[in-house]
Formats: sequence, C-alpha cells, structure tokens
Amino acid sequence: MRDLRDTPANRTKAAANLSGLAWRLVVTRAVICWERLWRTFWPVAAAWGIYLAAGLFDIWTVLPYGLHLAAFLALTGFSGWWIWHGRGALHWPAAHAAARRLERENGLANQPLAVLEDRLSLNAADPVARQLWELHVNRNLAAIKRLRLPLPRPGLVDRDRYGLRMLAAIMLVAAGFAAGPDGPGRLSQFVLPLPHVTAAVPLQIEAWVTAPEYTGAPPLFLAGSAANLLVDDGRTPAAHKVPVNSILSVRTYGDGQAPHIVYRADPAGAAIAEKPEREIDLTAVDRRNFAVDLPLPYAGVAELRHGFGQVAQWPFGIIPDTPPEIRFAAEPSVTMQQALDIRFAFADDYGVSAAWAEFTPEGDLSALGDSDPDQSDGALLRLPLSLAAPGQKKGQQQVIEDLTAHPWAGLPVRLRLVARDAAGQTGFSASVPLTLPQRIFENPLARALIEQRRKLILGTGENATVITALDALSLFPDLFIDDLRIYIGLRVARYRLAEMRDQRAAAQDVGELLWELALRLEDGDVSLAADELRSLQKALREALSNGAPDTEIAALMSQLREAINRFFQAMVDQAIEDAQEGMSPPMQNPDAEQLETADLQALLDKIEQLGKAGAREAAQNLLNELQSILENMQMSFGGDQGGQDTAYTQALDELADVMRAQQALQDKTYQQSPSGQQGEGTPAPGGSPSLSEQQKALRGQLDTLMRQLGAAQGEVPKPLERAGKAMEDAAAALGSGERKAALDQQVEAMEQLRDGAEAIARAIAEEQEGGEGEFSDSEDPLGRQLPAGQRERGGQDAVPEEFDVERALELRQELERRAGERRRPVEELDYIDRLLDLF
Repeated sequence: MRDLRDTPANRTKAAANLSGLAWRLVVTRAVICWERLWRTFWPVAAAWGIYLAAGLFDIWTVLPYGLHLAAFLALTGFSGWWIWHGRGALHWPAAHAAARRLERENGLANQPLAVLEDRLSLNAADPVARQLWELHVNRNLAAIKRLRLPLPRPGLVDRDRYGLRMLAAIMLVAAGFAAGPDGPGRLSQFVLPLPHVTAAVPLQIEAWVTAPEYTGAPPLFLAGSAANLLVDDGRTPAAHKVPVNSILSVRTYGDGQAPHIVYRADPAGAAIAEKPEREIDLTAVDRRNFAVDLPLPYAGVAELRHGFGQVAQWPFGIIPDTPPEIRFAAEPSVTMQQALDIRFAFADDYGVSAAWAEFTPEGDLSALGDSDPDQSDGALLRLPLSLAAPGQKKGQQQVIEDLTAHPWAGLPVRLRLVARDAAGQTGFSASVPLTLPQRIFENPLARALIEQRRKLILGTGENATVITALDALSLFPDLFIDDLRIYIGLRVARYRLAEMRDQRAAAQDVGELLWELALRLEDGDVSLAADELRSLQKALREALSNGAPDTEIAALMSQLREAINRFFQAMVDQAIEDAQEGMSPPMQNPDAEQLETADLQALLDKIEQLGKAGAREAAQNLLNELQSILENMQMSFGGDQGGQDTAYTQALDELADVMRAQQALQDKTYQQSPSGQQGEGTPAPGGSPSLSEQQKALRGQLDTLMRQLGAAQGEVPKPLERAGKAMEDAAAALGSGERKAALDQQVEAMEQLRDGAEAIARAIAEEQEGGEGEFSDSEDPLGRQLPAGQRERGGQDAVPEEFDVERALELRQELERRAGERRRPVEELDYIDRLLDLF
C-alpha cells in the first residue's frame, strides 16, 4: 500500500520527481568540485599545456635529448609537489553545499531546499497546524520547480594576474592547428622522451642533383626513400650523366643517428690518385633531419651509409665543360673613318659570357710611356667585344672601335681574341700582327696640337714645354684661328695644365681636350658627330643584348636617328667648306659605302621593328651592318657617278667660285664706305660704277649656272633664285650710291648662296646610289651584293622577312591580350607567360 504519510522522505522524493532536483544537485556538486580543483591546480595544467604545445610544434626534435628529458622530469616533479600541497581540494562536495549553491544561483530566500528535509514536530495531530505546514511545503515546492544550474566561477582573476593559463591555452590550440594530422604521432613520440620510442622511425631519403646555373639543366631527382636505391642482385645501377661541378644534395629523416656519405672516383677514369675518396658526415638540421651538399667534380659513385650498412648508392658520369673557342671571321680591317673593324666567331657548349681583344705592342716598350689605365694593363691593351646576348652558345659578331686617340695609334701590335665562359674557362684565337689605325692630320695647327698631346700622354715630364707651346699657338688668334671655340679651348687647356696639382690627371684631361680641338680643326664636327654616333650604337647594342624594354629601345632609336642626321649634316657642311676654300674634292673610293636616304630610313625602321618583335639578335646584326656602312661612308663629289652627279658637281664647283667672288666684292664695298659705314640713303660722291658692274657680272654668272643646272636637272634650288634677286638689288643700290643698302643685299646674297650650296650637296649625297628598286635574293637591304655563303635565307642569325616581323608583332599582341584575361586557367596563363618570355 502506497505510503501517503507526510514524512520528509516522501516530500523529498516528490520534490525530486517534480523538478529534477536530484540530478541538478549532482551537477552542482560537480561544478563546485571543478572550481576547487581548477582554483588549486591551474599552474600544473598551464605548465603541462605549454609542454604539450612544444611537442605539437615539434620543438623537442631540435633540442638535445638531455634538455627534453630534464624538462619532462622537472615538470613531473613540480606537478607532484603542487598536488601534494593542494590535496585538500580532492574531495566530493556535500549535498547541503550543493543545495546552498543552487539557492544562491536562483535567488531563493529562506533556504527552500532545506524545507524538504524538515518535518512537523509539534502539534502534528492538530489538523490546522498540519494544513498550515502542508501549505508552507507546497509554496516552497512551487518555488523550486524551475531551478537554473550554476556556471563555474573559479575566480582566478586575482590568482592569475598575468593570464598565464590563457597563454597556455592559446599555444595549445595553435600547436594543434600547426601539427594537423601529425599531432597524435608527435604527442606519442615526444610527450615521453624515451629512446626506444624514437628508434623505430624508418630512414627516409631524398636526393637530387643540381647542375650549375649557367648550364640551364633542370634538377635531377634521384630518390624518395631507401626502398629502391640498391639493385637486388648487387649490381651497380646505371650512371647518371650530370654536368661537371654539379651539386649532389641528400636529405635524410630517421632515428637520430647521423648517416655519412662516401664518394669514390670511377676506377675507369684516369689519374685516380688525383681524385681521392671522400667521406663526409651529414650535417644535423635537428635531432632527426640531416643534410649534405656534395660537389661532383669528377665521375664516381656516391654511397650513403647508415649505421653498419649501406642504404643507397648513386653512380655519376660527368659531362665535361670544354673551354670556349674564338677565332677571326675575317682579317681585321680599317674603316674609312680610321676605326678598327674586328669580325670574329665564337662557340661554347654552355655559352660565352664575355669576350675581349688583347693588343700587345711589338718592339721597345720604353717609348710608349704610360698607357691608358682604363683600357690597358701594363703592356697589354684590352678591348671589350660585345656579344649579341650573354651566354650565347654560337655566333658571329662584328665590333668597330675607334682607337686613333690611343697612345699606341700608328704602332705595330699583335692582336689576340679571348673568350670566357661562365665557369671561368678561357679560349684564345691565333695572334695576328697589325698596325693600329692612326689619324693623319692635314691642318697645321691640328698637327701641332697632336704633337703637344703626345708629349703629355707619354709622360716625359714636359708639361712646362707644352704650356709654352699653347701660349705661342694662341698668341695671334686672328692669323690662323677662325673658330672662337678653338681659341677658348686652347686657353682652357693651358690654364688647366698649369693649375691642376695632379700632373698625371692634368695631362690625361688636357690630352683629351687637345684631341677634340684637333678633330674640330681638321674636319669640323664630322669626327665629333661620328664619336657620338658610335656611342649611341654601342648603347643600343647593349640595350638589345640585355633585353631592355621597348620604351628604352624606342628612345635610343630616336636618338640614333638624330645623331645620324647630325653626322650627315656635318659631312655636308665640311664638304661645302672645303669647296669654298678651293680644296679639290676627294675622289670616290670604290670601297666606300653608298646609300640613299630612303634605304637608310628603311634600315633604321627594320632595326626598330625587329627589336619590338623580340628578334633582338637579328636587330643587332642589322645594327652591325649599319655601323659598317656609316664607318665606310665618304662624302665625295667626284668619280664616275653618271650625268646627274656630274652636273651637280660642276654646279657646286662653279658656285664656289661665285661665292668667293661675291665675298671679295662685299669686302670691297665695306672698305670703300667711310669708316666702314654709309648712312642710309646717302649716296657716295661720284658713285661707284665699277662695283656695280662687278655685281652685275656676278649676277650674270649665277644666271648662267642656274640655266645649266635647270637644263640638266629640270629644277633650280630656290635659295639660288633668292640669291640672284639679292645680287640684282645690290647692283642697283651700288649704282645709286646707297652702299649701306648694297651691303645688306650682299649679305643676304651670301646667305642664300650658302643655302643653295647645301641643297646641291644634299642632292649629291642622296643620288650617289644611282637608282632604286626591289632587292634581289643576292643583295642585302642596301642593294649590295652578298657573299655566296650568305645568299641563302634562313638560319639562326637570318634577318626575318617583313611578313615575319609583322606576324611576330601580331602574335605578341595577341599573347599580351590573353595574358590580361585573368579568368583563364592558371596552367594556360603560365604557358602564355612562358611564350611571352621568348619575345
């Protein structure tokens, strides 16, 4: 029969069944227990958390085993000592403590949970008292129907002011992410530092061979483990062919015992005594990882040994690196501009990195004095030879260098070519005798300056003598110095030589200045313009060789065009000046280059197009052709050039006579005017009919010249017509006595005559080629006959056709467009980038 008595046991059971009080009390007691334990033992947990994090980070593998063991023992001892002193917290909380915690957590007053354990002791038989007691119990039961469980509150803020427990937790979480799937294995191996645990790790091997960078060979992967590194029947596996001085890299992971590698020379090779056996221990990266990088200078077998046995072997055969070869492709020659032309061929199995020419003087060296420190080393002159591209394996190249300014110019020397590869090996050509080109100066003042320059450069201690000579040469500038720049240059050279303390530097500096002054005296701006042209050609060649961007190539091409125009203009001006001074024009050299302006512009356009299309080597070949043409050009108005050139030449000669006569008449007009002047509109007494008649006669000579030129060419330069009008006005002014107006017209006539002479000279230069048309297969882009061996198109160094260039540009633009579409697959974008590298 069910017990319905109002007993404490019945009331507690009822309350537990009603609100789940029993399990809430158990959870609350567990919370209280955890708070006590965490509050007491959190330093132990934090210390073990840091230790485990170190294991997950794999830190113990890089530390000595003794340090790992010491850390483990110290941590264990600290934990035992702390737990012993905090053992009072190791007991289960009482039920009434859990009840009080629940009441505080839920804000229950008057301890309602304790009512469940109370009973009515007085007046238990009184029905009224009994009802009141039941009412009181029911009210407390209603209050505890929805009890909230308490949250842990260890209260460690005051105990752990530095947050060490949080640091340990963060390290443990980060280490877990870093270890990934290797986390359990790392913990099992390194939580307990026992030697027998680490000894079971199998030996893992990775080995590969890296060839020298200059070979361009990819790495050779040899192995990933020791399973397949030895042939089962003991035979030696096939040898791996690798370039000499390759690097064998071996990496192992295992039980902590250092392997070692032995390299034995191939018994089949020669001079085994010079190739001793080498035994090298692998270097410890950490406790388990070992590494070694072993050079392979000769053929042999590399054996990897671990413990008492051999675990791997790799035989190697060596691919030798032969020295480079270099030779003269043609006998060294001298251009029309007195520059040295060297054509050479070279070859190397992995590519030539540098080449140069060595000049050694013959005979007594005492008379040579000090050489240029920038170009020579003692009695050896070195001239760098530019290559189409560093590392080129095979090719032919042409270098044109002006050495006329060197102190050895005009002396017999021996020339040898030298090539060097990336490995530092050198190759030499045969030595040939030659005489360094020397500039012959016709101008007397220029010859005198060159003589003084030679004294300075030879270092004979005659600086004072040179200063005296410069004073004498500039004493009467009006007599033999027409150019003010020459006079100023002489004075600058004199004072610079006298004032500079470093006499050697002064001699070098003044020597360069005297050379420039002599060149200007000899041929005006022609030589200086030629030097500027060579410098720009060298800069463009280096830019093409070094893979400069298209913008830099375009800028250099623009500068080169302007320099060529200045060079041509200087040659024309010099030819006109020579004609005005009555000098006979030089006869045309049959070996001199001839070209039309249109052909030259086409050649320049071709070079620029090839550079943009990525055909840098072909562009350099054309640039060499251009330099050869320009170096061998000669501005000449003589020779058998056909009817047009003959008419132009005769016209230029007659025009020079007219200009000299007109200048003489102008001087007379000026001298006969009072004080060299004549007031405007004031006629001279008696007039000057003789001057007027002379002016009319010159006007008639010019008319005759223009009629002859018009009959031969069909047109007359406009400046000559304007000169005739000015001469006619000058004659009229002289007839009326207005000498001031006559002088003005005569000056105008001279200016127009000079412009007319320049126009005729340009016409001669443009028509010396004598014809235009399509090029045949046996001609180059300038219409010259090619050697028989070069008439076949194709080959590595062939200049691409116009269609090929345009097609290459189209392909490059299409590749650049596709490379900009980043939505394409990564593999395709990488392939496009590799194709663009070819340009």
